[in-house]
Amino acid sequence: MLQKYPHMRKMVKDLTFPARPGVRCPEKLMSLFSGIVNLVVSLDSLTITYPLAKDTRPNAAAADVSPRLIIPIAEGRHSDLKILAIIANENTPVAFPSTLTTSFSKLTKLSMTGVFLSKPLTANGIPILRELRDFSSTAGNAANRMDEWLLACPRLQTLALFQGAQAPLELLTKGNIHCLTLAYPTFDPAINSWLPNCTSMDGLIISWSIFSKLDAASFPPSLRYLWVGIYSHDQVSFDEFKTALNSQSKLKSFGILVKGTNSWAIENEVSIRALCMKLGVRMYPLAINSYCDNKRTISKTSKPSFIPTLSRVFNKRNSTYDKDILSWEMGKS
Repeated sequence: MLQKYPHMRKMVKDLTFPARPGVRCPEKLMSLFSGIVNLVVSLDSLTITYPLAKDTRPNAAAADVSPRLIIPIAEGRHSDLKILAIIANENTPVAFPSTLTTSFSKLTKLSMTGVFLSKPLTANGIPILRELRDFSSTAGNAANRMDEWLLACPRLQTLALFQGAQAPLELLTKGNIHCLTLAYPTFDPAINSWLPNCTSMDGLIISWSIFSKLDAASFPPSLRYLWVGIYSHDQVSFDEFKTALNSQSKLKSFGILVKGTNSWAIENEVSIRALCMKLGVRMYPLAINSYCDNKRTISKTSKPSFIPTLSRVFNKRNSTYDKDILSWEMGKS
C-alpha cells in the first residue's frame, strides 16, 4: 500500500511490528519490516524486534566479542522519533547500539523486552538521552546494566520493571524516579532492602505478588499514590489488603488494575471503597482490562477478524520461506 500510494507514507506516525521474545525472526520477515520502516517518512513511535550481527570493525573482537544489537533504520531516518520499543528475538547477550542515542536524540520513552546486554553502559561511553522521561525493561538485564547511564539522564522520572527484570539500584535510590511500576510473577525478598531507600518516589504500581508480601516498612517513605495489579492466577485476601493499606498513613490515592479474568476486585469493590473512605484515601475507579468486564470474561484466544495475519501478506503459500514465517507467527518455531 505504501509503495502504491506514496502520499500515505508521511501519514504513518505509529508503527508496531509483531515479535516473539526469545525466538529469532525469519530473515525474510525482518527484511520486510526494515523495508517498511525505511519507506515511511517520519515516525513518532516504533515497536520492533531486532537482528543481530557480529561487529566487523577492525579490532572489534578485542574490544567486545558480543554481537551488536542493530536498529534497522537508515541513517538520518526518523530522527524525531519519540517512543522506541525494542523486543529481543534471541536470548544472546548483545552490545548496546552506540548510534541509538545519537540517531534518536529526541526519545522520551525507551522500552526493552528480553534484552540481555553483554556489559554495563556508562555515560562516558554512550551519549545520554537528555529528553528521556520513561524507561521500561521486561525480563533481561537491560535496566541493571544501564544503571549508571540511566542515572545520568536528567529528565528520567518513570521506570517500569516487568517479569523479573533486574533492578537498577543506583537509579532507584539516588536518581529522581517519581513513579515505579514493579510487576514480577513471584516476590523477590531483595525488594524489601532497596524499596524503602527510594526517597524520591511518590507513585508505585505493583503486582499483587509483591504487594501481599512486602513488609509494611518497605514501602517508599514519600509514597502518595499506589496501584495494585491483580492477575488471573492471584489468590487475593481482603485481610492482606487491609493490613497493607492501614500501614500507609501518608497515602492519598489508591487504585486496582484488574488483569485477566480475576473477578475478586469487582466482587469486593464496595468493601475496598469503605476501607479507603475510613482511612481517608481516595480510591480510583477499577481499571479493568478487555478480558474482564462486569464479571463476564472474554476468551484471550479469540482473534479479531480485522487484524491481518502474516498469511495474508505473502502470496506464495508453498515456499519454504513462507512456511517458516507462518510457523513463526503461529508460535510453532
